[in-house]
Amino acid sequence: MKHSHDDLWDAVSAAHPTQFPDNAEAELTNPFDEFVKLSVKERKERFVSSRYAAQLCNVTRRTIQYWVEKKLIVAVRIGKKNQVDLRSLEAYQKKCADKLDAS
Repeated sequence: MKHSHDDLWDAVSAAHPTQFPDNAEAELTNPFDEFVKLSVKERKERFVSSRYAAQLCNVTRRTIQYWVEKKLIVAVRIGKKNQVDLRSLEAYQKKCADKLDAS
């Protein structure tokens, strides 16, 4: 069953309410330490692959990688792959939407 971008984003937003600062780095000085402290279940709920994050945002994986490189969103490098923190992704998307609404 295919889901639209909005359906996926609404589902993630409902499951992961945003309580994240505007600057994602402010709260997480070391995202890897935070990642390791979580149970496997909590990790799966809070962190997603860059591929899935790209699907949620309707952008390419390269865009997600760029956001991580520029520290616009928080991700943890596990092996060769990034695990993106959904809270930081949602906070960044909200910040971008607020900027668009303000203009």
